[in-house]
Amino acid sequence: MFRRLIGLFRSTKKLTSKELLKIASQLKKEKKYEQACETLESALNKNDGELIFLKDRLRLPMYLQLAGRNDEGWKELNRLTLEYTDHLSQCDITNQMRVFLQKEKKFELAFHAYTWNICKQLELYNHHLREIEKSTDYLSKTIYSTKDKTIFGYTDKGNAITDKSYEHFKNKVDSLTSVRSIENILGSTIKKAKLDYCSSEICNYLNRYLTENKTFQATTMRDSLTQIILANRS
Repeated sequence: MFRRLIGLFRSTKKLTSKELLKIASQLKKEKKYEQACETLESALNKNDGELIFLKDRLRLPMYLQLAGRNDEGWKELNRLTLEYTDHLSQCDITNQMRVFLQKEKKFELAFHAYTWNICKQLELYNHHLREIEKSTDYLSKTIYSTKDKTIFGYTDKGNAITDKSYEHFKNKVDSLTSVRSIENILGSTIKKAKLDYCSSEICNYLNRYLTENKTFQATTMRDSLTQIILANRS
């Protein structure tokens, strides 16, 4: 299949980026990682009007890792972090960083990446909550009535929130910040990182940090977690 596809590419040079993505996937399956990287990069750089999603771009760091070019793969992940700054993209990229580090068996670094990914998820959900609150305050100035509607919360201005998705995102926040939830989410990662000896301290700290803040600082959190790890390490 590879020879047929590449033959087609050489003869026409008119393959679309989507077609090249499929070729790259096939090359990866055949464990031809260097060729897969080259083909994938061609697809990502083609600029032929085809829509390229972030999930397609996140394939490149993983392909580079398979090709033994780990430093290049990690550099690409960091480049994407700076390029795609919206909340949803940050969730996807930080999660891929976690996976990348796990595949390198750098489990303690993967643990830190996972905690940062949780922060990015919370920033996304808190963003949605703020937008609903803003919309509610705006609607309060119109003829919109909350009479006979289910109320899911109140804005800082005291306006009743009737958007059901508000409850959904509040539940999402709760599912990431309670001690039990943190233990369930990070349990296997903590074990792989051999941090079981301070699991309780880690989860209690994260519970406080995540509930007391709406925005997060990677350095602050990482330094605090490192202090906990070192203080409890025998």
